[in-house]
Amino acid sequence: MVEPKYNGHRVILDSEHGVLHNRHLKPYSHVLPSQPHLAKQCRRKYIKFLDMEAMGPRAYAHRPMGILFDVYGVASTTLERRSVLLGLGYPVHDPFRDAVLRSGQGQEDWDRSAYHYVVPQYPAKCADALFHALMLLPGDAYEGIVLKQIDNQYRNNRWVKFRFDQYNNER
Repeated sequence: MVEPKYNGHRVILDSEHGVLHNRHLKPYSHVLPSQPHLAKQCRRKYIKFLDMEAMGPRAYAHRPMGILFDVYGVASTTLERRSVLLGLGYPVHDPFRDAVLRSGQGQEDWDRSAYHYVVPQYPAKCADALFHALMLLPGDAYEGIVLKQIDNQYRNNRWVKFRFDQYNNER
């Protein structure tokens, strides 16, 4: 499975306390405020920690937003299961529709009320096409792609990341 790699700040929501922190467990709220509503939804689904990308208003629209991409703290959960758990009722973010909207077309069908989006997932065989398509999009909202194994437990070190700057340096 492959996902876009967003150019934001990686934060973790502790659903028990409703606070965001970075991966070094330091409080983090300067891009996204505290998330009591999201924390409550996570507790209902027995999600202890939610991994997300905090996107400042520069990357999208004119407001900050969170891209929800993984869950951990749930024993023996595969990536496929975490993907289901991420379906907390938030829309899946579509980077290509977003590019059309930023061009001024199709604004009327965009859910402007959404504050959080779930990261889109594509089959691994689409990795090369996704990488090159994201690289062509205007702006700096994306850094590259991330390949993940569907049957993997949550382990960041088992993900393979391909960044645009690595590709450009190899050329």
